[in-house]
Amino acid sequence: MREWRKRSIPSPRPQNPKKGGEFTVTISQKKGDEQTTGTEPGSVIADQQKKVGTTPLPENDGKAPGHAAAEKDDRAVIQIALLLDTSGSMQGLINQARTYLWKVVNDMTLARQNGKLPAIQIALYEYGSGRLSSKDAWVRQVLPFTDDLDKVSDELFKLKTGGSEEYCGAVMDRALKELKWNTENPDALKLIFIAGNEPFNQGNVPYAPVIARGLECGITVNTIYCGSAGDGDSVLWKDGARKGDGSFLNIDHNAAPPEPETPYDAELATLNVSLNGTYLAYGFQEVRAEKLERQARQDKLTEAASPAAAAGRIAAKANKAAYRNTSWDLVDLYEEQGSRAVEELGNTGILPEELKGKSAKEVEAVVKEKAEERARLQKKIADVGRQRDTWLNKWKAEQSASGGGKANTLDDAIIQAVRRQAGRKKFSFVEENVPYENSPMNKEQ
Repeated sequence: MREWRKRSIPSPRPQNPKKGGEFTVTISQKKGDEQTTGTEPGSVIADQQKKVGTTPLPENDGKAPGHAAAEKDDRAVIQIALLLDTSGSMQGLINQARTYLWKVVNDMTLARQNGKLPAIQIALYEYGSGRLSSKDAWVRQVLPFTDDLDKVSDELFKLKTGGSEEYCGAVMDRALKELKWNTENPDALKLIFIAGNEPFNQGNVPYAPVIARGLECGITVNTIYCGSAGDGDSVLWKDGARKGDGSFLNIDHNAAPPEPETPYDAELATLNVSLNGTYLAYGFQEVRAEKLERQARQDKLTEAASPAAAAGRIAAKANKAAYRNTSWDLVDLYEEQGSRAVEELGNTGILPEELKGKSAKEVEAVVKEKAEERARLQKKIADVGRQRDTWLNKWKAEQSASGGGKANTLDDAIIQAVRRQAGRKKFSFVEENVPYENSPMNKEQ
């Protein structure tokens, strides 16, 4: 029987990559919320650190455990800061953000930069709500950059609207100062999307110098005006986009485009339940329970929002570029790191409950079986999703022919701008994703 190796889990970055010594794994003990940074896409910044062991770091041959993040991280990066007006008239905007998050993310996963999949990070701010503090100019950071899309969805569903003052300059200033924008990759796509409908120049923070500062850091500002492009207030929103080298887009934030139930929705829902059964949450018990509960809660919330929202979320969960949970799911961690993930977790006491007491070989067998089952389910979901899209496109064509055109909504605005601006950073877009594309599961372990 293969015994557990006495090792610790490699941290995202050793204290000193040139020397041997201790390194730690950080595990959140406060509901497991994590932040990914701009300079270390996908790394975890936890609430507390728990040291689980030490090991001398070997000479770095590019493959040694603990050194992966010390190498230059050349992954493609897309960072999007979403700044939403949550004043009293913006409930429709928030509903669109909740409904179309997954559609937007799914489209971004079609991006390739020199053949590489993007690491997608989303940050969220709200501004203009009377529930916020006047001392903070009615601005709140809801989430820093994260790749935990369940958390993004969760926070969108928690947003509440209420009237106050809408200060665009102030919220953009906070986003520039507080977020960990990528500074290592010159080809990182870094975008701000600010949406609202009040005068763009309200407040004590002028928008022009803020936008100019962002441009100096390679950050593009896109403005989304919730109203008619001919409205008087839209003029300064257009100016903000022009100064930010971005796109001005206007949407009908109160539109709720009809999306019918399709003959494929029930099958997708059944497959999604099976897909959830392939997750093996590791970490402290409270964290494991919270992560799995959040996943199930977002399934229910998006299903209640609309058939389109539910289908978009399920499609994202079948897409490794969109839905990746290496910070808490052992199957995703194994898919990324192979046997090393199993070996290094085994001695920490944070394995999933059902795997405790098993040998390393037994654990790996279970994890590999779950990974293979997940890959099969993801392929099936992709197949059924294509059939759903074909059916829906036919339905939409019939609606358009009868005069039922679609209003511009938040998803259209973001997708159009991302695709237009991604080309500046050497991104192109493929027609569809291949399940487990670029995955170590497709290579010999």
